[in-house]
Amino acid sequence: MNPLGAALLLSYPHSSGVEDHQALIWDIQQMPQAIKDPILSYTVEGEINNVQWASIQPNWIAACYNNCLEILRV
Repeated sequence: MNPLGAALLLSYPHSSGVEDHQALIWDIQQMPQAIKDPILSYTVEGEINNVQWASIQPNWIAACYNNCLEILRV
């Protein structure tokens, strides 16, 4: 399962975590056109099982993997 998160206060960024140990940030403003590449990516040391945008500070995202939590500034 790939987690997906959205910044509720911002209209375009979405994030996803995937089995290849990457948290990806996507700019979906251009939809419905195809989006081929994320605007940002971050690699962690395990399979990401959850991503979450901060509701009060939308420039921050949390990525959970293994027994770890990493908080990233976007």
